[in-house]
Amino acid sequence: MARPGKKKPNASKVWRALLLWLHIVAAVCWMGQALAVTVLLIISATSAAGDLKIGTILASDLLDQKILGYSAITAAWTGFGLSTTTTWGYFRSRWVTTKFVMTIAQILTGTSVAGAAYPQLEAASLDGKNGASILLAIIAVGLVAAGGAFQVFLSVSKPWGRTRWGHRAQTRGAEGRLAPAPTLVVAGLFLAALVDLAIGLVTGIPLPSVSTAMLVVALVVRRRARTRLIATDAAAGGGRSAADRGSVGSTRVLDGVVAARTQLTDSLVQLRVAVADGSPVSEWEPGAHIDLLLPSGKVRQYSLHGDPEDRGGFDVSVVREAEGRGGSIEIFDLAEGAKVGIGGPRNNFPLVNAPRYLFVAGGIGITALKPMLEAIDHAGQPWQLIYRGRTRVGMPFADELSTQYPDQVSISAADADARPNLDAALAGLPDGSVVYCCGPSSMMDSLDEKISNGYPNLTLHVERFAATARDDSQNRPFKVFLPQTGELVDVPADKSALDSLRSVLPELPGSCETGICGSCEMRVLAGRPEHRDDILTAAEGDRTDVMYPCVSRSKDPLLVLDA
Repeated sequence: MARPGKKKPNASKVWRALLLWLHIVAAVCWMGQALAVTVLLIISATSAAGDLKIGTILASDLLDQKILGYSAITAAWTGFGLSTTTTWGYFRSRWVTTKFVMTIAQILTGTSVAGAAYPQLEAASLDGKNGASILLAIIAVGLVAAGGAFQVFLSVSKPWGRTRWGHRAQTRGAEGRLAPAPTLVVAGLFLAALVDLAIGLVTGIPLPSVSTAMLVVALVVRRRARTRLIATDAAAGGGRSAADRGSVGSTRVLDGVVAARTQLTDSLVQLRVAVADGSPVSEWEPGAHIDLLLPSGKVRQYSLHGDPEDRGGFDVSVVREAEGRGGSIEIFDLAEGAKVGIGGPRNNFPLVNAPRYLFVAGGIGITALKPMLEAIDHAGQPWQLIYRGRTRVGMPFADELSTQYPDQVSISAADADARPNLDAALAGLPDGSVVYCCGPSSMMDSLDEKISNGYPNLTLHVERFAATARDDSQNRPFKVFLPQTGELVDVPADKSALDSLRSVLPELPGSCETGICGSCEMRVLAGRPEHRDDILTAAEGDRTDVMYPCVSRSKDPLLVLDA
């Protein structure tokens, strides 16, 4: 296992940065040139007959016809390329959709209104007059310049949150996800823009022919990647999206082995577990976790923090808890070569599309968030990490993250630093942003309260290592009907639905049995479940299509479950 340290620059990230900078430079030039054309047209319109009136019209025509077109085409098609190669898409965030529509409108306005007016404007200026369409041309080019300035504002502030399409995509699992494009595609779009620019300068006609062809290639690659994601989710049992959590996670347990062990501190160990026969591990996405079945028979869940593309094994980190239930101590003491069972992976903590991300980690909670922020950074989307721990030496990956992302990571240790200002971080997020938190229950509860009471425009996702306290004193009995077997099962007030169902279906899956791992997930066919798990978000509390019977119960006397 590679030791933490400064990583080499990611090739895809470098090419995406080049594409982004070409887009920014071209867009600024487009805006500046449109402003210059507007000023020249105004000067001509307000000047008396003579060389100044003629010269400013000719200069504006030269700028509009021979220079502005290149920057406009380059800015537009590199912007389209960024939407195609990142998880932004075109119609998922309102600010991106607005920019897309404005770009098309600006190009059409500039060519059909201003460009078409120049022959008549030049002829009129030679006669010492203003052409009949000069006011329309000034307004059209002025709107192009103003539109460019407004697009700069949109790019910086990213306002207004997600579109309906974006909200719908967020709830469709693999069908709704957009994967960042491969490095070759991003590089191809950047180089295509330069080739089009060179061809345009030679021919005198700014046309995005090569860029358009490359955009088609990028869209095809994206479509194939999406199809692959859907197939992967289906093979794994249906995926784990925010709204399609109804399919039971994989319960197959593989024979595994501790392939590598690195003790990071006196109480922290990093393990790589691999399949014993050497076959590749299952694919997974950021936010996923696995079950480890220990030699003692204990089962524990641990977040994956390695590279999702690395199929050689799963990487997990474990803190030795002397006052815990014994699982962490047993795992901490495992040596290389020790045999373990591997269940999963499952993902109850999926990464969703958003205009901006704030990650808040406490201690070992960084393991669940690290693959997420790496994926978001790879996609070129804005993010920030606030990472808090007891001591700097006991904070996994602190040095690696602060070195690799110095401008985005804020690290503080309780024994040396003041508490981070979460309110300031939350207040700086645009509407529709997503906050991910994993750490001690007190941290997550505090953040939940802050967002619920003061920042309703944000969405919070949490991953808990321990179940929240539940009051079972008001439990009521209910019945569960299983259509596939015809069984009607009584669930008494002092027994969980999962335990009751196991009286007729002893092989029903279940691991933590505290409502945090998701392995017991079942589809609800009728009735209203009373959700008591720590998997569904607060916004999903009224869902009637899924439940976790290890802790959840029923609001109705009868539930119908698919089992």
